[in-house]
Amino acid sequence: MRLEKEFDNLLLLSGDGDFEVLLRYFKENGRGFYVISNSENTARNIKKLCVEKFKDFSEMYTFLIRRN
Repeated sequence: MRLEKEFDNLLLLSGDGDFEVLLRYFKENGRGFYVISNSENTARNIKKLCVEKFKDFSEMYTFLIRRN
């Protein structure tokens, strides 16, 4: 958190529920963030908090394959 002013957006590649506090802080303070994780292994509280900012790795794989 001490470096938060040095970047505009956060890209979290984890679904660990321990990150809920960080994501909640970003959301409440209008900061940009995205979460990419394996949906099956992502904590429910993260998916609930980040509904519009969450992407499953399988969606990213499909997107990247289509681009090539």
